[in-house]
Amino acid sequence: TRGRVREKTLRSYEEVLRLYVRPAFGEIRLADVRPLDIQKLYSHMLAPKLKEKEEPQRSITYGLGLSARTVRYAHTITFTAFKQAVKWQLLARNPSEAVEPPRKVSKEMQALKPDEAASFLKAASQDRFSVLFELALTTGMRPSEYLGLQWKDVDTEKGIIIVQRTLSWRKGGGWYFDEPKTPRSRRSIPLPASTVCALREHRRQQAEARLKAGPAYQNNDLVFATGEGTPLLLRN
Repeated sequence: TRGRVREKTLRSYEEVLRLYVRPAFGEIRLADVRPLDIQKLYSHMLAPKLKEKEEPQRSITYGLGLSARTVRYAHTITFTAFKQAVKWQLLARNPSEAVEPPRKVSKEMQALKPDEAASFLKAASQDRFSVLFELALTTGMRPSEYLGLQWKDVDTEKGIIIVQRTLSWRKGGGWYFDEPKTPRSRRSIPLPASTVCALREHRRQQAEARLKAGPAYQNNDLVFATGEGTPLLLRN
């Protein structure tokens, strides 16, 4: 898998294997894994989790209380792993082929109404990154996309933004630019005139802050950065 998928995706695969799959199959020989073993794992992942200080009920089989989406993701990873084992002739057949993952549940998209959006922008107008909220709301960009946005991607004359990278963080620390999530994620997005004006003012203020910081400022050409020029953490 390494070299075929993005670093962030690989870390996600490794985490699912470490947390859920290896504890269930770690002591079982590869050739001895049966479809029923995998199905039992999915049932355990889906079963409700016993809450702290809650008395267990005999009629309920408790598990990890994970979502169907997480279980389907685990199924994709295990299916691919067993498929590769078949290619390498370590297995005669893929046991995941006979397993039924939970069905996909599509949730209704939630969006702010125009008056709610206006109230939100008004409340955010006094924040240092008010233009970030405005850009996120008017473009629908993913957080990793607007946090990885560089000034060379912004054309204030034409009023467009070009999405061509994302910002990712390594588990042990450090950041890097990554490819967009899908080929279709590379796109040009038109901007409202008000957002263009806000971006121009934001750039002017950022230039002043960079001059004040002097050599300590790390110029990564980021549209949204800390006072030192480094990327913003989403949780902040």
